[in-house]
Amino acid sequence: MILLKMAIMKRPLVNLTKSYFTINEVRKIKSLVAEVYAEKAEIYIMLCDFSSAIAHFKKALSLKYVTEWEQKLNQLYFIKGLGLIEGGYCNDALNLVNI
Repeated sequence: MILLKMAIMKRPLVNLTKSYFTINEVRKIKSLVAEVYAEKAEIYIMLCDFSSAIAHFKKALSLKYVTEWEQKLNQLYFIKGLGLIEGGYCNDALNLVNI
């Protein structure tokens, strides 16, 4: 957990690359720690990689239910849906509901 705390501390310093790789190290050590997936999802949000953030929040929630993670996941689906609608992919946006 020391490496996870180091990664969390690095995140506010906008050193996303180091934080990303530190979290990957933690993931190798404890591959089923839900908090690792949730923190990695937060980094993906900062990088505007919403699909990866969704995948990591889903994995975190499959390991451990946290209301805040579910709320963020719902917000990400909303943002992704808006982007699809604006791009003219209404059917794809509707299919997000079935995910």
